[in-house]
Amino acid sequence: MRKSTFMDYLLNPKNWWLPLVIIFTISITGVFMMGLHTYTEAPPVPDFVNAKGEVIFSKDDIQQGQMVFQKYALMEYGSMFGDGAYRGPDYSAEALHYTAVFMTDFYLRNYTGNSSADSKVIELGVSQQVKEEIKANTYNKETNTTRLSDGQNNAALELINYYSEVFTNPEHEQAVLPSGYIRDPDEIRTLSAFFFWGGWVCGVERPEKSYSYTHNWPYDAVAGNTPSAAVIIWSIIGSFGLIIGLGIVLYYHGRLEKLDDSAFTNQAAPLMTTSGVSNFKPTAIQRATYKFFYAALVLFVVQVLAGILTVHDFVGFVNFWGFNISEPLPITVTRSWHVQLSLLWISACWIGASFFVMPMLSPEQPTSQLRLINFMFALIILLVGGSVAGLYIGPKGLSGDAWYWIGHQGWEYLEPGKLWQGLLYLIFGLWVLILYRGLKTVMTLKKPWALPNWLVYATVSILLLLYSGLMFTPKTNFVVADFWRWMVIHMWAEAFFEVFTTILIGYFMVLMGLVSERAATRVIYLACLLFLGSGLLGISHNFYWNAKPVFTMALGSVFSTLQVVPLILLTLEAWRFSKLPSQLEN
Repeated sequence: MRKSTFMDYLLNPKNWWLPLVIIFTISITGVFMMGLHTYTEAPPVPDFVNAKGEVIFSKDDIQQGQMVFQKYALMEYGSMFGDGAYRGPDYSAEALHYTAVFMTDFYLRNYTGNSSADSKVIELGVSQQVKEEIKANTYNKETNTTRLSDGQNNAALELINYYSEVFTNPEHEQAVLPSGYIRDPDEIRTLSAFFFWGGWVCGVERPEKSYSYTHNWPYDAVAGNTPSAAVIIWSIIGSFGLIIGLGIVLYYHGRLEKLDDSAFTNQAAPLMTTSGVSNFKPTAIQRATYKFFYAALVLFVVQVLAGILTVHDFVGFVNFWGFNISEPLPITVTRSWHVQLSLLWISACWIGASFFVMPMLSPEQPTSQLRLINFMFALIILLVGGSVAGLYIGPKGLSGDAWYWIGHQGWEYLEPGKLWQGLLYLIFGLWVLILYRGLKTVMTLKKPWALPNWLVYATVSILLLLYSGLMFTPKTNFVVADFWRWMVIHMWAEAFFEVFTTILIGYFMVLMGLVSERAATRVIYLACLLFLGSGLLGISHNFYWNAKPVFTMALGSVFSTLQVVPLILLTLEAWRFSKLPSQLEN
């Protein structure tokens, strides 16, 4: 008698609850700890004062500067703590570097009167002094103040002059184009305060640590930022984690390969043929989904056009027949369109596809389904029109104080204003409702792993994760807000939407007769384990440099590398499935 193996255990649906609960519990606990550390160990937003106690940049200045950064969508031009676009600089890295440069120049000017001193000795001494002052953490929690040295005080004021030139002088080597993108001197001053704070976070040492809040990122020898020991150690451990994780998965996949192909094709539906497709008669609900795909096609074309305009800005080719397209359509607008339209047309495809297969899973649909689907499509049209307009009027300064609600939120991938984000919540809520109404007759607790159940599980999870975008405001500490931003982006793209995609593609393969429903359910379950096991904790790879503790970086180094494992497994399964039609013919 053959001994029972781990694969036998894992392939038995009766045993599926325990591994899923274990992985889900570990992953959620890890994410919760990341969130807890984000709040408890986030860098403070202090008042920066000089030696006389005079306020150079207040906390309110920094918060207002953060709002200017978001209002004008500068994350679509440059980046902050490594997150954002790469047309412009990383502003936190740039501010740190120029702070060090301005401090060095300030101290060297003070030593020029001492002609008896050796210039090399002076330069070395100044260099060391600058590094020590940047690294010294003088934050006072009781007063929420950070005392700046004379050199830092001078550098803070010089940064205002520097960014005034960057945003108003088209001849400046780092000029933001179009010229005059930000004109208000008060906005430029507070924006400079925000950038100075970002540079301070990158350079100053964490309390009782020998590295900065960002683990000494970016590398900047002038400012004393060199890789910390933790960065090097966890980079090595992450590489070993990938090798071990990949080895384990490939080993068990090899065991699974020993199953005969008939185990996947047994009890499969007849292989879909050309005549079968031509004889197919769609229901009214299925015909109603066609407009989702037509809309996705239009959005895709517009997205490509926005991408072309964005690329032209990157390479500096923005003049057509003497007309500068960056004046009416700056890169902050075109890139926002390009990013958001890609998310919208992909979502439209998946929503339409899920509604298309719904009558196949449950032929008897409740009344009003068709009206709900058409109403949902109308809301999608409103969302697209409103968000596209908002992404234009926000960075152009046409939305006034309402920029956060109807314009541009200022966050990469979460660009549309809160009004449009709220409309998206309503649309996704309707998606869940329509799917549940259409599938509830075939859903049963006796078969918790059936394909209809999987579809509802995934869409509910997608909706719940979307609410992470409500957890911050424009004045929330940038580091804390960025945690919630990634909770939306990462959990969508690299966790639950991947699970949903696997479920839907699996069911299409069942319909085409390539695999049996039982085999598809097994693959979906195994993919779900891997996606949730690596994807949830893998969110930490987005937090390497944005002021999270070593604990977060450690998780990210391991689990971010493990995220390629599910993709490799799915590639192998796709290869297996591609050979199944020949197996069926034999």
